[in-house]
Amino acid sequence: MKKAVILFSKLLISLILIVTFLMGLVYEQTRIYNFPPPTPFSGDSLINPYQNIDNKTYKCNFHAHSKAWGGVTNGHNSPQEITTAYKDKNYTVAGISNYHKIESSDNSNSPIYIPVYEHGINIKKSHLLGIDADKPSYFDFPLWQNTSQKQQIINDVRNNNGLVTIAHPKFVNGHSLQDMAQLTNYQFVEVLNHYRISDEYWDAALTSGRLVYGIGNDDTHDINNEPTFRMWTEVYADTPTKDGILNAMVMGKSYAVHAFEGKGDGVLSDIKTLGDTIEYMFSEKIDSVEVWGPNHTLLIKQRLTMAGLEDDSITVFKYGKYILPKNIGYARIVGKSRECALYLNPIVRSVNGKTGGVERLVPELNVTKTWFYRLCVLLIEVVVVFLFLYTWQLKPFKR
Repeated sequence: MKKAVILFSKLLISLILIVTFLMGLVYEQTRIYNFPPPTPFSGDSLINPYQNIDNKTYKCNFHAHSKAWGGVTNGHNSPQEITTAYKDKNYTVAGISNYHKIESSDNSNSPIYIPVYEHGINIKKSHLLGIDADKPSYFDFPLWQNTSQKQQIINDVRNNNGLVTIAHPKFVNGHSLQDMAQLTNYQFVEVLNHYRISDEYWDAALTSGRLVYGIGNDDTHDINNEPTFRMWTEVYADTPTKDGILNAMVMGKSYAVHAFEGKGDGVLSDIKTLGDTIEYMFSEKIDSVEVWGPNHTLLIKQRLTMAGLEDDSITVFKYGKYILPKNIGYARIVGKSRECALYLNPIVRSVNGKTGGVERLVPELNVTKTWFYRLCVLLIEVVVVFLFLYTWQLKPFKR
């Protein structure tokens, strides 16, 4: 019995040491970056992504999980079942975002097929969506992730020509507010997701001068038993094509919708800017707006008033305006009703229509810190190897 206990103890210790050593091989590949400093939006002109939009939008969802990888991951429906269900709800894009797997267009009934996958095999749910990537990236840091490691994964997905979305950053605190203030080289934040609403994390990026746009997705794993058809992205595309949808999103010509009970009758009609004044018009279903600014500050909350435009007929809409103070770098508008909330992309200050553009930068590699980090991991691995050898050579219970 005593020998059996000793053997079991050695095997358990050895298993822990082997796993630790293998994790060390992963973390040996870490790169440490120097991040661009905060560059808050400033200037006398406003960038309005909704300038000259028409009222034709396309309903899109980029985050849904089907059965995949032999049932190992969480998904209960086939890709065809999911995309058909979204198509029947008038979605133009119904993306299947399985973990590290891009579903073929042959398995999709979406009116417009756009490849997408979810990246992330780690305990803190630090996940990304790779939209229109050529192929998945499989590398990840499975345990802890510092900001540089998260940036490294973003860069890997971008290297496969994917448009990168930081998925549900608030979920299990997969991305901290500090992360959002530093990360670059991505395009979107998943502000709406049925697990979490991450508008504060979006504001952390915007406050730091990262001009990234918000999207909404269901992130459903079961279309029959999870909240589905409640969060999506409305896109003002010039043409109903993949390129038309993606180009419009990159330009911020979209907004995210949270339909509380699956009803989302509220619609953005128009936003105009003149000097520092922002005028917004919604369909009559929208009752009020909230205007949010840097540091997730509520700048104003107001009821909308009825108005009308007369042409051949009378178009009725709800109207409001806000004058952006000179010292406030951006305004982000949320239109609300009892049934839904519309999260609009920010209107930001600029100099002659240009911002710092830091969100497009690939941070500079800090060679010294990178090799110091790798040396520390290497020392841990040496200790692990020594402990493994010690475990099998020493007889700790012999006196």
